[in-house]
Amino acid sequence: MFKNGPDRTGRTDLAGPRTGIPAWKHLLKHLGIQSPQAIGHDGTIYSGSVHGVFYAFRPDGSIKWKRGLGKFEITAGPAIADDGTIYVSPENGDLYAFDEQGSVKWTFDLDGYGGPSASPAIGQDGAIYVGATKLYAINPDGTQRWIYDPGSYVAGPPAIAQDGTIYFPSGDYLYALAADGSLKWRSAGQAEYPLGSAPAIGKDGTIYVNTNDGVLHAFRSDGSLAWIYKTPGVVMDVPSSPAIAGDGTIYFGGAGEYQDRGGYFYALNADGTLKWKFFAGCDQTAVSVDKDGTIYFGSDWCGAVHALRPDGSQKWVFSNVFDYARSAPVIGHGKRLYFGLLGGLGGPDKGGLVAIGQ
Repeated sequence: MFKNGPDRTGRTDLAGPRTGIPAWKHLLKHLGIQSPQAIGHDGTIYSGSVHGVFYAFRPDGSIKWKRGLGKFEITAGPAIADDGTIYVSPENGDLYAFDEQGSVKWTFDLDGYGGPSASPAIGQDGAIYVGATKLYAINPDGTQRWIYDPGSYVAGPPAIAQDGTIYFPSGDYLYALAADGSLKWRSAGQAEYPLGSAPAIGKDGTIYVNTNDGVLHAFRSDGSLAWIYKTPGVVMDVPSSPAIAGDGTIYFGGAGEYQDRGGYFYALNADGTLKWKFFAGCDQTAVSVDKDGTIYFGSDWCGAVHALRPDGSQKWVFSNVFDYARSAPVIGHGKRLYFGLLGGLGGPDKGGLVAIGQ
């Protein structure tokens, strides 16, 4: 699922590619892909597109199957259950459950907009948690378990802690719900812009969440604020969802250089102090970290995907200045990295799915 698991750390035990050389590109018409991908046990890559089609790609880049879900864009990442069921929500707010052959098992009508924040999280018991104007808990058979209404739309994909607590941002608050949908606490953000990324949960239970003006918040598991780290600039799209390395380092992206000279990618120590920063030049996507500690992120309208070493030095960069790299990179088997591109200056048929790794 988005950010690799329900705790949204972005960390995986798979190795990423050693170089930025593409293995293949599958170009699509009508702008391309903004949605992050999810990868099945058999290597199938699932991704939505901005023209409302949900794709299943084989590992060689060919299309296994595709399903049109209407005229609404699919910008949220899909999630895959242990039994192979794939969940995805286009921007009209419906949640679809597909089997591995592409047949619809059921649909569930969410109330309101299902944008990038509607990337589902799957709990240990198979419950699906997904946000729109409310946060929904849905049983694996498509029936409703409960609904929680925070009074404002859900601004980032939910995360699930090991004890079953569900965290999500809404209306400038971080919410913590018990597994039965009751409120444990809510805590206010401390920035000009509201909390809006997917929360990432550390080993000690600390919850990290970002804002559109690049203020990373660290909340303790009791809801108290541990620290904030402010960066310059304002992102034009969704804020960079942070990742957490095995040693506790927190990674997240800032805003583009034309906005207060931002555009840096940041590495923070667990106490909120700066470890290093890397100038990427544009708004950055959510972050992925592989088994060797290599950090991967897209650089939006720069059309670039970066691979950095844990010390902040650049390992490689993939650059396509004619497209937008808004899709968070996903690490797959065989030292492959997958990400989507939106068609930009190169025309509406230049976006699509890219696989990095030889």
